[in-house]
Amino acid sequence: MASLTLEPGDIETLKSCKPGDCDLKLGARGIEAARSAIGFQQAGYADRANAFVRKAIVDYVNGYLSRGDAALVTYDDRSKPVSLAAQFRGILANSPHFPTYAPALKAHLESYPRGAALKGGQDSFYWLKENWGQKPTISIVHMVTYDDPQKPGQTMVAQKQIYASHYLEGSLAVAAVVELEAGTGGNGLSYLLYANRSRGDMLRGGFGGLKRTIARDQARKGAIDTLGTIQEQLELALKLR
Repeated sequence: MASLTLEPGDIETLKSCKPGDCDLKLGARGIEAARSAIGFQQAGYADRANAFVRKAIVDYVNGYLSRGDAALVTYDDRSKPVSLAAQFRGILANSPHFPTYAPALKAHLESYPRGAALKGGQDSFYWLKENWGQKPTISIVHMVTYDDPQKPGQTMVAQKQIYASHYLEGSLAVAAVVELEAGTGGNGLSYLLYANRSRGDMLRGGFGGLKRTIARDQARKGAIDTLGTIQEQLELALKLR
């Protein structure tokens, strides 16, 4: 976490943040805790803000590790709170092929950390900062690399977003590499299948056409960045087979 820093504009935003009116995606308790802990009236508040955010993220992930979706934030940056856990459940409900294609992986993401361990699965967590041409966005991701014991020759990577500082209110990306054996019509080829479902607030309010253009560009850039991370994990998984 040592290299994670807020953008200067986001630090200034924290000065005036309050529940229901904030340009950062935070929960009400997080907003109040940040303002009271950082002490914006005193010099050096930028360093204190970055230290606070780094610790808050570690505490947040530890909460998720022990309580799963019950620990996920409810964003209170707008007048209407948005539950990240509810958004994720909505994404799964609108992804009918995912539970059919990989039921064990879907159940693992849904019930983590409860239940039996996912056979062939490996959990990891990481943060990233993506600059999509507007506000750089800090995200925290729960990633699962999965080799289904019942489907040799197939590796999947699922990325469940458990926090985003701007724009996104929930996201799930899934990629699968399917290897076709020579002699079965595949000639040893591998196919990559990728799907991403995201929910966010970019299109709310006025300037709909402009926002749609920006959102489309950001979605494309986000998909490229996500695929880059997935590629690294898939290459590692295939090497370890």
